[in-house]
Amino acid sequence: MKNSKLRFIAILTVIAVVITSLGIGTFVFADTVPEPVVVNNGTGNGTNTFGWINSAYYKSGTVDNSSSDGKALSLTAVDDMTKANVFGLKADTTSAPDVKNVKAISVYVELPDANKAGNTNAFFSFYINAQQYGLKGQRYAISADGNVIEDFNKLSDFKGTILILIPDETQNTFTPTWGDNGGGPYTWSQFINKYGMTSFGFYLDYDYSIKGQTMVFDELTLYYDAEEALAECKLSIDPPKASIPSGIVQKNTEITLNGEEGSEIYYTTDGTQPDNTSTKYSADAKPKITENCTLKAVAYKDGYESLTISVDYELYDETLPNVAVLNPFDDLSTASNGSAHEGVNVEKTLVDTLSPYGNAMFYKGIGGNGGASMMGVQMVNNMDVDLLAAQEAIAFWVSAPEGFNNSLGACINREVNAFRGTIGLYNTTTGIYEEFKEAPKLDNFEGFYILKLDGECVRDNWGDTSRSTWREYLASTGFWCVTFYQSHAAYYNKTFTMDHMIAIADFETFIADLDKQPKRPMPPTADPGSDAVPMDTQVFLYAGDTCSIYYTTDGTTPIVEDGVLKNGIKYETFSMGNGQEDASYIELKKATTIKAIAVNSSNVVSGMATYEYTIEPPYDGPNVVVVNNGTGVGNNTWSWLSDTYFEKSIVDNDSPDGKGMAIKTLGNKRIVQEITFKVDTNGVEQIHNISGYSFHVDIPDLGNDSYKMYFGLRASGNSNYVKAEIIAISDDGETVLRAKDGINISNFKGTVYCVLNAGNTVSMKYGSVDTTWYKFIKANSLTQFGFYYTRNEIPDTEKYDHTFVIDEFSLIYDTDKLFEEIGLDGLLATYDAGTFENTNMMVTNDGSGNAKNAGLSGFSEKLVIEKSDHSFDERSLKLTMPEGESYIDFASTSKSEELVIGAGTAFWVEMPNGAGDTTLDLALTDNSTDGIEYWEYGDKWYYLIDKYGVISKKTGELVVPDGFRGWVVIPKENMFIVEKDGFIISNAELDYNQVLDVKVTFCNKNGELTGKTVYIDDISFYSSFADLVRSRALKWEGQVFE
Repeated sequence: MKNSKLRFIAILTVIAVVITSLGIGTFVFADTVPEPVVVNNGTGNGTNTFGWINSAYYKSGTVDNSSSDGKALSLTAVDDMTKANVFGLKADTTSAPDVKNVKAISVYVELPDANKAGNTNAFFSFYINAQQYGLKGQRYAISADGNVIEDFNKLSDFKGTILILIPDETQNTFTPTWGDNGGGPYTWSQFINKYGMTSFGFYLDYDYSIKGQTMVFDELTLYYDAEEALAECKLSIDPPKASIPSGIVQKNTEITLNGEEGSEIYYTTDGTQPDNTSTKYSADAKPKITENCTLKAVAYKDGYESLTISVDYELYDETLPNVAVLNPFDDLSTASNGSAHEGVNVEKTLVDTLSPYGNAMFYKGIGGNGGASMMGVQMVNNMDVDLLAAQEAIAFWVSAPEGFNNSLGACINREVNAFRGTIGLYNTTTGIYEEFKEAPKLDNFEGFYILKLDGECVRDNWGDTSRSTWREYLASTGFWCVTFYQSHAAYYNKTFTMDHMIAIADFETFIADLDKQPKRPMPPTADPGSDAVPMDTQVFLYAGDTCSIYYTTDGTTPIVEDGVLKNGIKYETFSMGNGQEDASYIELKKATTIKAIAVNSSNVVSGMATYEYTIEPPYDGPNVVVVNNGTGVGNNTWSWLSDTYFEKSIVDNDSPDGKGMAIKTLGNKRIVQEITFKVDTNGVEQIHNISGYSFHVDIPDLGNDSYKMYFGLRASGNSNYVKAEIIAISDDGETVLRAKDGINISNFKGTVYCVLNAGNTVSMKYGSVDTTWYKFIKANSLTQFGFYYTRNEIPDTEKYDHTFVIDEFSLIYDTDKLFEEIGLDGLLATYDAGTFENTNMMVTNDGSGNAKNAGLSGFSEKLVIEKSDHSFDERSLKLTMPEGESYIDFASTSKSEELVIGAGTAFWVEMPNGAGDTTLDLALTDNSTDGIEYWEYGDKWYYLIDKYGVISKKTGELVVPDGFRGWVVIPKENMFIVEKDGFIISNAELDYNQVLDVKVTFCNKNGELTGKTVYIDDISFYSSFADLVRSRALKWEGQVFE
């Protein structure tokens, strides 16, 4: 059927001829489209033959066929080849109109059967003139019986027409595939203008030998109208697509049909040819498969009729079991996907005490280098692919104890094909079923981990740019295993159990069957889990709220029958007399195996958990161990830094070995880079038990606080952030700097001590997974120390030495002991803040940071805090402000009974010039009878006493002006109690003699404070506002106080 547009053009052409013959001027119709031109008719005569072939692989000739000239070109494989090959047809375009206006190319082909020996792949791509000029464009393969094949990897046993649509002039049609012969890329017209068209080439790739088989080619045709080409090939509109291809389906399955936008779809289910009198498809009239049938569908749009699709459905055999076991988990060798990364961080053992199905695989994380590895579960009991395609879900029985808190990221077969469908969790302990769009974290969970196979649930590639349905993926790739990703450190010393990979035919029936079963409790969880532990380690056992725990330590099995203990010990709780039950513990004095079960209130017994412990000998080595001495010898050197931004060298210094690692920053631009250093841990024991580490630095004076160098802490790779309290002590003991997780620093020579957090110390994978130092090192080992280094841009007019020297990376096993030897408290001074420093005010924190003055209870990350003599009493804190809001939390030490009648809070502050007005905030916590209350300034009114003694009353937010130096006074009436997590409302009375800490916040709303210096001093309480004013202020709106 010809395109209606062509008929319209023909009519206009006739009109133009008539008008011209009547002498009514000249009529030019610019849209006249040339007829299609056959440029190779396949007869073998003249130019109607092959352009190039490799005679070592093929023999050319002609065959008789049903074309208008009765001949076609043939190509027979004569060599036992399996590799790709190239050949081409000549193209005689001498009689063709301007070839640069061609919109489509078609060619008739006959291809051999690609299913020989179980292989299915035959791939075509196309060229013009020479092999390197690959032809792009939308491609169709239309078989002689009207079927459309979209996947050119499946052109097997094919007879029909291949059609290629030429991209428009906004897109490149040719990109050279190798070499630079002629350059490119080119649009179609650019290429034709430069080279013309002399031949049409094929790149054919079979994955097996086709020796002795023949291919046929005929009717190479150029089209000047893409719509005409589509119409000639009956592709004027796309045929409908069925949501489920041919195969086995469940009874009453509804099929979704999709077509071009604006098209109408009609269908039959009795195998007859549909037309526009058949059942019309709609959301309320979908074909429902109730018996074995053939579904046929056709689409109509704008007077065009699509090709007909035909899909055969067979009902699932209802006599088959609803659940089929694909892997019973009774063979360790089947827990693999064949990857080189398989199992590098997990121990796998068979156990028969945990799963309700008998044997199961028990996994224990043991660590490993790198970030993650894979765990595969193979399909052992093979299922017919058509039956497998009809399954609604694949599931695993999983037991993940309390504290596991990890996800199982599933992939189908291999890691590139991540599962992207709905994940269900059925908890067999509680009977609760939940669904998730991403892999959920499993914690205190026992039950079924379910992959629902509906929708486009399998990722096709790494970028997740396209997805396939379960049936589509099976048809193209097949199924042999499920692969799970896992993180080394996150899994370290954590265990889980997996059993029975199953296929589920009817998901709703499966859930209903589970609901009928007794609810089985989870086995007890031990903290810590199996490991080498120090002597006297206390092991705690946990189970569900309604469960009792029974255990043994002699290797025997704990037994409870009908609620009666037959063997073992009941794990008891004990009371501390405060009305609360506290967990008891099992203290380890020797290598011990703990076996434990849980029994719920219905006397249902859990599986048995087994925990094995060995005793780790106490560390008896030196407290400080140097692991990189900066000499540049062996591992005492850098690991990585960018040559673009840094210049490195070994220099002489005054360290014990006389050498250090110098790093010069190149240029004045802002730098954000990772720098890493090797460590020599050969012979170093129990690195997992250190409490901190240190390094020595020599940082030049960069002249401006905003140019300070920032060092964020890293370990064993730049993706692992270290959380630590930082104390930097200068070599002369005069300067002590404190920070968290990283430090801004300039004009400093001394040692930086990093005291590791007691809890989660390392944030792995760029902060996505938190773990302790102990677990991190056990899982990954220590390979590097490093820094996230930043330095702001420095104007070209500023000339500073940007070279810093770093040296003496050392492990510290006991930081408290080291600081006692250093005399850290002495370095921080010993001022007693209990004295009265200022008339009518009691100083609760003198701003010195001294240990005897309780120091600081908290502060913002990247806020740099230094001791200073800037204030009148020569002891204050110098704050270098980071970007964004920051705070400093002062511990309160003043417990004077006089403060029972406390009237308010005051503190001294000096703001930088040029920063503009700055908004502050104040918060206090006080210890009431029943707990801790939280108080905030209520934006009512406050007072400022400046350096000239002028007092002024302000209202609203707490704002201090640019360059202000003086006292900020907040009356008690303006402090309001706040409901906040972790705090209570008890007597709702702010008791200044019970204040625990005072928090001052610098809002830095527009960033004017960033990089600038603020001084703060004398956090104080007062009992009489009048006395405070008389002692501190000189003027109030012109009035002089007596």
